[in-house]
Amino acid sequence: MAISGKRILTKGAQGLTLGALVAGTVAFVGADKTVALTVDGQSQDVHTYGRTVADVLRTADVDVDSNDEVSAPLDSTVRTGSTVRVKLARSVTVDLDGEKRTVDTTADTVGDLAQQLGVSDDAELSLSKDVALASSTSQLSVVTPKRVTLDLAGQRSTVSTTATDVADLLKEQGVKPDSDDVVTPALNTVLTDGGSVAWQRVETKKKATTSDLAAGTITVKTDNLEQGETKTVRQATEGKRTTVSKLRYVNGKVVSTEVISSEITTKPTPKLVQVGTKAPEKESTAKHADESDSSSKKTSSSSKDSSSKDSETKDSASSASKDSSTSASGPSGSVDGVWQKLAQCESGGNWSINSGNGYYGGLQFTASTWAAQGGTKYAALPHQATAAQQVEIAKKLQAKAGWGQWPGCTAKLGLR
Repeated sequence: MAISGKRILTKGAQGLTLGALVAGTVAFVGADKTVALTVDGQSQDVHTYGRTVADVLRTADVDVDSNDEVSAPLDSTVRTGSTVRVKLARSVTVDLDGEKRTVDTTADTVGDLAQQLGVSDDAELSLSKDVALASSTSQLSVVTPKRVTLDLAGQRSTVSTTATDVADLLKEQGVKPDSDDVVTPALNTVLTDGGSVAWQRVETKKKATTSDLAAGTITVKTDNLEQGETKTVRQATEGKRTTVSKLRYVNGKVVSTEVISSEITTKPTPKLVQVGTKAPEKESTAKHADESDSSSKKTSSSSKDSSSKDSETKDSASSASKDSSTSASGPSGSVDGVWQKLAQCESGGNWSINSGNGYYGGLQFTASTWAAQGGTKYAALPHQATAAQQVEIAKKLQAKAGWGQWPGCTAKLGLR
């Protein structure tokens, strides 16, 4: 605390030695008096012909003003033996709520000065109230209570505080803001009476959710069933998609959601239904009763045998032609047994199927997997390539990632 003496006391009294006085002058100047004068604890006797306290101070060369403290009014009458006490004001620098002020005071202690400044009892002082001002070398800091409106994560209140800034106030309230939180005004803002402070607790979390993927239905034509008949070969199995999102919370409530990733974690298996294409058989025409004739029977039998042989020859030729055609241009040509079985499970053996759910061909590739394994050198999409080409790409995928790329069917076929 910076304290400076206001004035220097002149210790030597003005001793006036009067020689021989002309008779009758006593009435003019009055009688000589001796008065005890104490200034800031230093005492001396002052001889004066004056009649008032002001005359005594003037004789001792002590100047006073309204900030000084005199034990009696300046116009009070003095006589020999009177005592006059003076406390001269000192200049003291005080830090009051962050602002430096210089005050003139006659206070002896910090407590006296605080009372002079009108500081309330619940103000915060940097020095004890009983510290003597004259002996202290530390600056006095005074923080007066302020009423501040608080909004802590949506909870509103009004508090009285001696905290100096926003950071101190939040610490006082047990709040520790982190780097994501929002504080208004800034933490280093000096508090003022009637001000307000808001703290919003901000959190960021990741959340994973799983959703179902519809499997759909694949229909395959077959001549093993008559027209109008259907047969469910495989039941559908729904797939799963896992989505990871980043959620932003303010005071415990979600205010924004951002999708970070989304991927199929379980591939759906569509329902496989066979639809019959076989035409119904016609009933044989009734035979005549006179077929008992042996000659007719032989002729008929011979004719039937010949016809049967011709039919068998034609069927054989037709079958050979079909096999040749399938091998040459059909989708399942030159496919070994394992891949044929796997295609039968995945798509009912239909190598040119587009199931409509993002999976193509006999082995149910996705377009992205087909492209990643180099399949586009044969066709833009898997179902547009031959069976052999689809199997070639599938073998590359299996060599890299194993049979788990077809989890359901390879498990049924005992491949893993």
